[in-house]
Amino acid sequence: MNEVNWNFLAFEQLRETDEVKELLADKGKKLAELCDSHLDGEKHFATGSVKGVKQKQGRWFVTVIPADEWAERAENKHSLMLKSLEGIRDS
Repeated sequence: MNEVNWNFLAFEQLRETDEVKELLADKGKKLAELCDSHLDGEKHFATGSVKGVKQKQGRWFVTVIPADEWAERAENKHSLMLKSLEGIRDS
């Protein structure tokens, strides 16, 4: 069986590229838009992105949260984010 030698430095460098950060931010925005579309189309979900700090090679994270009480109740009752994930899977 052949061994695979992973280039971990390359993985770190890839995660730091602006293209990866933009891709993740775009996916987060798309998820928020799909969640909003399940409600009244107004902006009720907020997004944010930050690099993880637990390890030096921290990954970039995108967060999507309900921005108001109405959206939070709708999320808890209908699992809007989970349902909306299907819409961003292939995009």
